Amino acid sequence: MSITSHSGATVHELEVLQKTLHESITALGVAVASVKTPASPQLARGVQATENAWRSMEAEFGFETGHQFAEREGSLSGTSLARERRRQGKLLGIRRRNAIVYPGFQFDGLGKVHPTVIDVLAAARHLNVDDESLAQWFCSPSAALDGLRPVDRLGDRELLLDAFDAGFAVDW
Repeated sequence: MSITSHSGATVHELEVLQKTLHESITALGVAVASVKTPASPQLARGVQATENAWRSMEAEFGFETGHQFAEREGSLSGTSLARERRRQGKLLGIRRRNAIVYPGFQFDGLGKVHPTVIDVLAAARHLNVDDESLAQWFCSPSAALDGLRPVDRLGDRELLLDAFDAGFAVDW
């Protein structure tokens, strides 16, 4: 038998939540204290929102390492194949925890980089849009797509390129 609180959570769930909250506060306190200049609350919220977006992306699509990518491609080159494909603009890689990882959404059912992703990558390179911004764009609702995410429309190349231009190629 488990005891529940007014919110419907069990005592165990509340204990886990309290432990998680304490760990978060401790880790954030250490991080904030290590910065020489004060961080505004807005900046801290932005950093946390970005981290939450990365975690959501990883939970939904997964991240591959360079070794995993090379292995799937049948290469024994370790991370150098992924690094070379990224340099050529044929693979989207993002920096996470001091490593480059490759979001799973860019791979089709055969494990190859979706051609639309390669085309959008080319447009991004032309406009100097970094891979992290591009990865976030792929997984964020877009007004140009009636609130859908680009990642959900990979089969519609022209529509995605137009949506990308609408978001990044704006002249002021």
